[in-house]
Amino acid sequence: MKRITLGDLHKKWLKSPSYRREYNALEEEFSLTRALIEARSRAGLTQEQVAQRMKTTQAVVARLEKAAAVCLRRAPLKNTPGRPVVA
Repeated sequence: MKRITLGDLHKKWLKSPSYRREYNALEEEFSLTRALIEARSRAGLTQEQVAQRMKTTQAVVARLEKAAAVCLRRAPLKNTPGRPVVA
């Protein structure tokens, strides 16, 4: 069975004007989550420490960062292996 990466699917879907329009509309959210991950990394903080400062839980921070990881506009984080999607 041939493996298709999420990046391959994204490239295919970008050919659809409606997909491209909706994807581009999410840029502000993508930017915010990328900034959160980069700032946490530069500060050397754990998700738990960020959560305490945000007065929330570690799970919320993890969900925010996961949303950024799914974002295809940025390179994967270091030590984050690509995950192929089986078609």
